[in-house]
Amino acid sequence: MVHVVIPESIPSLNKGEMAIFEGIREALSVFPDKKITLYAAWYDIDRARVDKEINVVKGIDFYNMVGAFRSTPSARLNKIKYLKKWGTLVFFAFLARISKKLASAYKEDDLLLSIANADLLIVGHDGCLNPELFWFVLAANILGKSVAIYGVGVENNPGFIKSGIMRKFLQYAFAHTIFNAVRDSGSKKYLLANNIPESSFFVFPDPAILMKPSGDGRIREILFAEKIASGSPLFGLIPVRGGVVYERSFTEEKDIKKKHERRVQLWVELVLYLMQNTNAHFVFIPHCIGPTSKNDDRIIAGEITQKLTGQLNRFTCITNEYSAKECKGLMKNCDFVLGERTHGLLGAISSATPCMALTVQEDQRMHNIVNIMFKRKTYDLNNPDILELQKCVLDEWNNRATIRREMEEIAQAAIKEAQKAASMLKERFDKARK
Repeated sequence: MVHVVIPESIPSLNKGEMAIFEGIREALSVFPDKKITLYAAWYDIDRARVDKEINVVKGIDFYNMVGAFRSTPSARLNKIKYLKKWGTLVFFAFLARISKKLASAYKEDDLLLSIANADLLIVGHDGCLNPELFWFVLAANILGKSVAIYGVGVENNPGFIKSGIMRKFLQYAFAHTIFNAVRDSGSKKYLLANNIPESSFFVFPDPAILMKPSGDGRIREILFAEKIASGSPLFGLIPVRGGVVYERSFTEEKDIKKKHERRVQLWVELVLYLMQNTNAHFVFIPHCIGPTSKNDDRIIAGEITQKLTGQLNRFTCITNEYSAKECKGLMKNCDFVLGERTHGLLGAISSATPCMALTVQEDQRMHNIVNIMFKRKTYDLNNPDILELQKCVLDEWNNRATIRREMEEIAQAAIKEAQKAASMLKERFDKARK
């Protein structure tokens, strides 16, 4: 039995995050006999949604204390909190190396105990490529456990880390693991800029692409439940509420309320144009509905559809919650997907569904993964030209048959690469165990 622990929270209401988890879970199928423990910051919500086979635990919420090493009064307070939180992990690891009973007496915490009992620690999923990986790697090293950085990426390409301490943290993390896999060229550049040897990591596709979609039968049930009639081609839409695309669209607009209104209007004008120039039925797919309302895509989708008066038979605004696998199954059944969420589009890409990304210049994750790695079109909304955007999306729609053929080859190759990463992880683990 191999006990694998993922100590960073993966919120189940964010289906992109869950796609990453399900992809990692699929990758871990290389271990025939395993137990997976997942930390949940929103325990009650996540326990109800995560497969019962997964051990979901509460515990200390480890996160990046922004500004902890700056020379300001608030930073000095942050340093104390920072060192106290991560210090608890390290001290627990020292005690657990001597006696788990002694460590439990020091701190009763399900996550810490799971880490102490782990055979393999997997850290760094999604945008968690930061110096804080050091603490997890250090704790695993103290405990004599194998640890891997897997599926990690840098979101906004920060480049060189100015703090020497934090740069040393990152260097230590990548030098003391059994295997490291980053998911895009931007992450590679970030590591090289911070003197991480290229020999200490590999670039593999995001593990989310390994997640299998729900079967055709289940998708037919969803389409029926949502009253989406068959016959018309389906055009999937994923507008976002929250996150870098939401915040940085219309860069010159500083008023948050007005920025939101302009985003809604942009989507309205775009969808109306597409309705006039295609025979598609449009489906708003909520790929993220939490864990807080500021990240609930259903809110902005509802505002958009309220303005599509007189077009009620041309669109469906889904408000029910569906799993990450079900969302991917819906996208697989679409003829085209236009979205602002990276992992929503990864669901389309790995299903070979033609797609296009609406993003912003600052969203390096979207550009590096969707555009550079998977050759899909991206359009920045920092200062959008609606006429140009309308034409661009329509051209992609009209070229969807050719795009699908190209994507089938790309998707198959990427899935093989992601499977290769899983095999390498197991090889390194088996070697370390001996």
